[in-house]
Amino acid sequence: MVEKQRILIVDDEAPVLAILKNSLKKLGDDYEIHTADNALFALQQLEQHSFNVVITDYQMANMNGLQLLEAIQAVQPETKVIM
Repeated sequence: MVEKQRILIVDDEAPVLAILKNSLKKLGDDYEIHTADNALFALQQLEQHSFNVVITDYQMANMNGLQLLEAIQAVQPETKVIM
């Protein structure tokens, strides 16, 4: 059995999260799509699961995308990040 690729989408705007999640679901059953509505929740998910790709907004409250990128690299350096 092939392991599913995990993608995490991080954005503080619910409509953007929904659009991206629905679009990426069309990739098929080989992908597991997760969402986080803020960077802190995203980091909690990164502590619990490994992700192949994180797609993040740059401008968010509490932590911007660049700060999140640095935190992701510290926790999961092999994870690719799209900003």
